[in-house]
Amino acid sequence: MDTPIYEVLQNGTLRLTNPNRLDYCNDPYWGVDGKSTLEDQRYNLEQHLNADGISKVDYALHRCVGNSLLEIGCAPGSLLRVARERGFNAIGIEPNEEYVDRIEKYSGCNVICGEFPGTTNIAMNFDSIVALDVLEHVKDPEAFVAAALKLLNPGGRLVLMVPALLEDGLSRGQDKHFEHLHLFSERHLREWLKPIEISRWELGHETIVVEKQ
Repeated sequence: MDTPIYEVLQNGTLRLTNPNRLDYCNDPYWGVDGKSTLEDQRYNLEQHLNADGISKVDYALHRCVGNSLLEIGCAPGSLLRVARERGFNAIGIEPNEEYVDRIEKYSGCNVICGEFPGTTNIAMNFDSIVALDVLEHVKDPEAFVAAALKLLNPGGRLVLMVPALLEDGLSRGQDKHFEHLHLFSERHLREWLKPIEISRWELGHETIVVEKQ
């Protein structure tokens, strides 16, 4: 079956019912089957600008606080590099071992190879945690967010960017994709995360900011 099928949950979120197998620890998921390379990803994160002239990296970092930062799913290294240049003590987590060395060389930051949650060798808390285009791929988003919040200092922020179904009704057909296990509704996000901000960098890249009390 080559068409993703979603069920609508009571909170309005769409959940994929027929996912394909994806192994982000081992599959070379860039540069095959027409997917983008690390260099393409860097262009999209650093140089592609929205209608207001803001890059995805700048949009996310503008919402971060403090001095320490963790990026979950940190390929291709763009956010880590800019965060370090702006004075953050930044580290990353990346599930695909093939890219860890390249990310470290590009960003100048340390990168832990592993999946999150489940990566056990994180021995510090952070002022900001960022996950760009990650949460929609996660089988258990509740466990993911709970684990991230545990690593935040009081007053710290979790910054998420996901394709989401906001109340304005705008959406992209391409976001219904086998890699997207969830397309979160705005109602679900507000009831679950109690965010201090829901905004849009670009359509299909909605941003949710959660502040730890």
